[in-house]
Amino acid sequence: RSPHVYLALSGAIGDVAIDSAYLEGIRQYAERLGQEKKITLIAPPNIVPLVEPLSKKLGYEIITEGRYSGTERARSLIEEQGEENALVFEFEHHSGRPVVELLPRGGLLVSDLFASSVGLYDNGRSGSERFSAFFSDLLTIPEDQKVMIKPRIDLPENSDQVFEELKQRYNIATDKKQVALIVEASHRMKRYSLANWKTILESMAREEPDTEFNILYNPSPETRSYPEEELRNTFSGIPGVRLVATNLTESM
Repeated sequence: RSPHVYLALSGAIGDVAIDSAYLEGIRQYAERLGQEKKITLIAPPNIVPLVEPLSKKLGYEIITEGRYSGTERARSLIEEQGEENALVFEFEHHSGRPVVELLPRGGLLVSDLFASSVGLYDNGRSGSERFSAFFSDLLTIPEDQKVMIKPRIDLPENSDQVFEELKQRYNIATDKKQVALIVEASHRMKRYSLANWKTILESMAREEPDTEFNILYNPSPETRSYPEEELRNTFSGIPGVRLVATNLTESM
């Protein structure tokens, strides 16, 4: 019954990559129901370049707002426009327990959804099935109407220009396959261990010997996850490994 759906997104790049599955899922489900819905993304400015190409393709409106302020912006817009039956989903981190709240004129707000969408839908499923299962539960979609979705980030129109700049900045060898690995994370519980990454890269190096592995890390002593020396000691014996010191503040 909702003619307008708001999606308040996180400002963390990795979170948004995961949330992209639900952007397409809402459009698919609305079309399957034969309903016209306005979809508005409320996003921090730093992640807009990630979601803008897909949003344009799907016909979504984008409104910029600071991180953790998306729900308040949605409330304000709903009130200003006197909307009825508005629906707001917030894919953000707070307590990790979703909260459902009734809004004026039949509206509904479901906040703190990100942790649930990732952590509670493992259950031995593949990645794509996990996203579809969460989305079906969120909207109470019958099994015979389930939509199959997965994360997707479309490249911007100037992607060739962006790549040329990155190629020069990081001396990327275009005659070799390239793998970029970010070992940083905003919280230590979200980091995959260096020992596990080493095992994976060793296996990949054996299967794809003509590959460069670019390990992106934060060199700042105040905010880094690992000292450079520890990274060198861990990965130095793997052919094709390069350490790339860069600013990883989860901004574009």
